[in-house]
Amino acid sequence: MRFFYFLFFFFFLILNLKAQHTNLLLGNSYSANFNNIIYDDDSNYHTSFKPIIKSDLNFDIDSVIDSQGKKDFSNWYLRKLFSEHLIILEGEDYNLAASPIINLSIGKELNDGKNTFTNTRGFVIEGNLGKKISFFSSFLENQSVFPNYLNEFILKNRVIPGQGYARPFKGTGFDYAMSSGYVSYRVNKIFAVQFGHGKHFIGDGYRSLLLSDNTFNYPYLRIQTSFWKVKYTNLYAELQDINYFSGNGIDNYDYMGYAKKYISSHYLSINATKKLSISLFESVVWRTNHAPGVNGFDVNYLNPIVMLRPVEYSVGSSGNVLVGLNLKYKLPFSSY
Repeated sequence: MRFFYFLFFFFFLILNLKAQHTNLLLGNSYSANFNNIIYDDDSNYHTSFKPIIKSDLNFDIDSVIDSQGKKDFSNWYLRKLFSEHLIILEGEDYNLAASPIINLSIGKELNDGKNTFTNTRGFVIEGNLGKKISFFSSFLENQSVFPNYLNEFILKNRVIPGQGYARPFKGTGFDYAMSSGYVSYRVNKIFAVQFGHGKHFIGDGYRSLLLSDNTFNYPYLRIQTSFWKVKYTNLYAELQDINYFSGNGIDNYDYMGYAKKYISSHYLSINATKKLSISLFESVVWRTNHAPGVNGFDVNYLNPIVMLRPVEYSVGSSGNVLVGLNLKYKLPFSSY
C-alpha cells in the first residue's frame, strides 16, 4: 500500500473571469463539478472532443463552480487568496486575469519508508479581446520525488506520465516543466479556430483508444465547425519522439532536436437524439524529418474533409492511420 500524499495545498485561481472562448480544463476531478449539467437528459451538447470551448455551452461554468461551496470574503486578502484572481484588469472591450500557481505536497511510501514530495510554482493568465478573441497561458515548474512504481516507469522511459521529459533532481527526484497557451477566435456561431500549445482527449470516459491526454503538450491548430446536430473538428498537431534516436543507436542528437512527427485528424460528431451520439474518427501520423524518403510537411494532409487513408496510400507514405468509432448513450439511471 502506498501513501502518495500527506499535505496538498494549491493556488490555482481561474474564477470570476467572464471567459468567452477559452477551454474547459482537462481532468475528471475538474469536470466533475458540472458533468451533471453537460450530461443531463435534456442537454444536447457534443461532449466527446475535449477540451470543450466554453462558448459552446449555454451556461456559465464559473458560476456553477462558484455555487458549489465558494465563500464570499469581505477581507481583501482572503478574497484574493481563495475566491478570485490576484490581478484583474477590465475595460470596455477587454478583460484579463492572472494568478500564481502553487502546489506543495509531501508523503511517504510505506513499503520502504521513502519520502515523496512535489513542489510546483507557476502562473496562469487568461482574458478576452473584444467579443471574438480569447486567450490563455500557463506555466508550471516542478520538482518531485515519486513513489517507486512511478519512479521505475520514469527511469525506463525518461518521461513523467502526463508531463514530459524528466531531468534528474538531487539523485532521487525529477525536475520537469509544462507550459501551455492558446488563442481562440470565434468567427461566428458555426466556426471556431484555436491555435496553441496543449493537448486533447476524445471520449466520454476516463481512458481513450482514439486520442489520450496522457501526453506532453504539443503545438496544434484546431478548427471546429458546428451546425444543426453536427460538430466537425479538424486537428493538426506536431508531436515529438524523445527516444527515436537512442533507439536507433544514435546518442549525440542534441544538436538535431527530437525527431518530429505530425498528426492530421478529422472528428465528426452527430447527436442523433438527446440521448444518442455517434462519432467517427480518422487520423494519420507521419514522420517528416530524420526518416528516409520524407521531405517535409505534406500539404495533402491539410485537406479538412478528404478521407485520409486514400491520401496516405496515394503519396506512398509510411505513416500510421487510425480509424475509430465513438458511441455515447445516456442511460436512464446514469448519474454524475
